[in-house]
Amino acid sequence: SITSADAILVLRSAVRLITLGVIQQILGDVNEDGRINAGDAVLILRKAVGLIPKVVVGTWSSPKVAWGVPERTADGEVVMPLWLEGEIYGGDFVVRYDKEMGKPARIRTIGENAVWAMNTDTPGEFRFTVASMEPLRRVDLVLESGGEAAETGLWSLEETLVVDGSGRSIEVDLSSVKTGLSALPDRYVLLQNYPNPFNPETHI
Repeated sequence: SITSADAILVLRSAVRLITLGVIQQILGDVNEDGRINAGDAVLILRKAVGLIPKVVVGTWSSPKVAWGVPERTADGEVVMPLWLEGEIYGGDFVVRYDKEMGKPARIRTIGENAVWAMNTDTPGEFRFTVASMEPLRRVDLVLESGGEAAETGLWSLEETLVVDGSGRSIEVDLSSVKTGLSALPDRYVLLQNYPNPFNPETHI
């Protein structure tokens, strides 16, 4: 049977938390691109809930990825938002960060139809992968509570693989991804508030 558990194994393999056996590697490469990555997990999730064999129809716009402004929560954690634009259903990412900022604690996605895995074994390097049944708009990297460096340190997106709803990898221009707090807006857009409907608060 095909379930979300299969997608989780694929994601854990993508960030090097586990090593899949030979048969698992053959079966896990669902999109047949020769690699185990978020594209395979997206297809597995969509199959598990009956969205496949329905054909994914759409004109995939050129995806964009950009850092947002870090936010400190009431309990002292720092959230580094990564904004995704376009028909991005998942991806594999490697982030380099200032070790003084604190250790990444978890990933948070908007919506309930996504699964993710992360690996923080290497200080200053954070690997994570995410797969969703709907286009992703924002992925939050949550850091354990840290001092001033948590909000003023630098981080950079070193490697990125993003996939569309059919599990195919799509190109993203990393030159447009700013590093850390040096990111200044070069355009403005009003996005849908989330969550919607909401009670008692929403984000715009």
